[in-house]
Amino acid sequence: MKTILLKSIEIKNFKGIKELAIDFTHRVEIYGRNGLGKTSILDSFLWCLFGKDSSGSSSFSVRPLNPDGTIKEHHDVDVHCILSIDGADKSLRRRWVEKVDKNGKYKGNEGAYYVDNVPVKEVDYKAVIADICKEDLFTLITSTGAFNRMKDADRRAVLAGMADSFDEIEMAKDFPHVLEALRSGKSLDIFKSEVKSGRTRADVELNQYPTRLKENADSRPTLPDDIALYPTKKMELEASISTLDTQLHGDDNAAYKSSLRVEIDRLSSDKYQIEDSKKRARLEKYTTIYDDITRKESQISSYKREQDQVYSSIDWYEREIKVQEEVLQELVSEWEMVNNKTFDANADTECPMCKRPFSQQDIELRRNELIESFNQEKVYLRNAVDERGKLAAEGIDKLRSSLENARIRLEAIKSELATLTDEVSNRRKELDAIPSLELILQSDKEYVNVCSTLEKKQAQLRGLELPTDDQEKVLEKRRELEVQLKDVDNKLSMLKQIEMLDKRKAELEEGQKQAGELVAHYKMLEDEILGYSMKRTDYIEQNISSKFRLVQFKMFEYNLSNDNVREVCICTVNGVPYKDLNTAMKYNADIDIINALSAHYSILAPIFIDRAESINVIEDTQSQRIDLYATKEDTVLRIEKFN
Repeated sequence: MKTILLKSIEIKNFKGIKELAIDFTHRVEIYGRNGLGKTSILDSFLWCLFGKDSSGSSSFSVRPLNPDGTIKEHHDVDVHCILSIDGADKSLRRRWVEKVDKNGKYKGNEGAYYVDNVPVKEVDYKAVIADICKEDLFTLITSTGAFNRMKDADRRAVLAGMADSFDEIEMAKDFPHVLEALRSGKSLDIFKSEVKSGRTRADVELNQYPTRLKENADSRPTLPDDIALYPTKKMELEASISTLDTQLHGDDNAAYKSSLRVEIDRLSSDKYQIEDSKKRARLEKYTTIYDDITRKESQISSYKREQDQVYSSIDWYEREIKVQEEVLQELVSEWEMVNNKTFDANADTECPMCKRPFSQQDIELRRNELIESFNQEKVYLRNAVDERGKLAAEGIDKLRSSLENARIRLEAIKSELATLTDEVSNRRKELDAIPSLELILQSDKEYVNVCSTLEKKQAQLRGLELPTDDQEKVLEKRRELEVQLKDVDNKLSMLKQIEMLDKRKAELEEGQKQAGELVAHYKMLEDEILGYSMKRTDYIEQNISSKFRLVQFKMFEYNLSNDNVREVCICTVNGVPYKDLNTAMKYNADIDIINALSAHYSILAPIFIDRAESINVIEDTQSQRIDLYATKEDTVLRIEKFN
């Protein structure tokens, strides 16, 4: 555990502080009325380290001001801090030296930096500070409220780094389909996305069947209730017509007329068969093309949904690669920082107990031990960074591979969509090009010949008949019976059409059943994913919250209406959100967070608690604590020290 203590601070001409020197112990209380410079002490400390004040601003007014608000000239700003880092003192000093023109007129400031009383460049000064503790981390473990001022995403990232690792495979053992997906190398998000996409496609497919079944029902012709009697009715009508024919044709031309009627009946039958055949062929062709169009349009819809999902996956992979590349670059910088560390040959030249200077022999012996220890630690740190970098690079390679596969799939989808779109367009043209039944018959040579021959034969028969009034009545009756017979024949032909429609209906009902089973399957997968997600998130929340004594964190929110999980980062104490806590509890929650972060990163640093008078009992901490109290009675700063 690296321990950073503020041992002393010397302040000159910083904001409202003209000159102030304070020696610190492990716990210090500073009292004074408002305006005496308590907060300025904290600001000066942070300015000395990072060039910023307690709010994180680097553009605040550092120099003291005149009553009229103008900058006091000829007042150099000087802050000198001595830190104890694991028992070793480190002197840090930042100055703003006034620049003047040849006439002695104030022209601004220039920085001056000292490490262990040795002047250094700004870049080297910052490197020393960063080696002690990076600014972002130092802010988190020293400034109350800093963590809760961060964005949710940034706080989640910090907390995620604190969570203990867990075995996804072991956690998913009660969720067989999730387990299978994880074992295959898929992430939970990818598997969830695949299931959602499959569910959407299945829902679309299932929702198409009611329309198809309705179209089938609407296409079904209506038959008389007594259709079963129609074969008998047909025979009766044919017998009645034959009887009438006998009444009409009992003369010398009876045999020829009878042959003409036979020929006419044959031609009429041929004519009807051709009409029926062409009608059924047209209907079958129309139905085939229409079903093909419907199927291809369903495929187009599915590909479009998949295309949207692939676009989303590509966007996610690109963003994640960028994030991981930034992480890798940080690791490269960390490696270079470790690699560039050099051994301080002037350290530890006296006995830490009695302060007696070491002999030259003792110094050389100790220096060799320190050099060896330093080099071993340097190799260890470099190797550790190398390993993390290797893992990060491997992760980036996997993401890039997944990205490339997604891009390949996207191109394949686009190609399929283009092909299907062209096919649908061509099939619609085919559908529109199907001629009417009348046109089909008119262009059929056989049908035209049959009709022509039929008309000639009918004309011949009419020419041979010399109907009397009674014959005219018989002929009228015969025509009525022929109309009835034709109607019976039409009704009987519809039975074949109904058989085809019934077959199609059975196919549609089976498809509807299978689609329903597929929807139920995807719903089961979604329920399983939700169950696993809730178990996983509960574990993460509990694991993270176990790192803290007072606070707990809610990391996820569920919307059970749509199985949606939203990432959040809500800090609570006893169920009360941080924003609703009173001032004292907010401070104690902040200290609890600092304690947990310090433990996780193995570093302790001074904590400044402003407005400490608002807290009755302050949360315990191993870190150095500097409490700032606003009091009316203290007209000058009063400092109390505790071990």
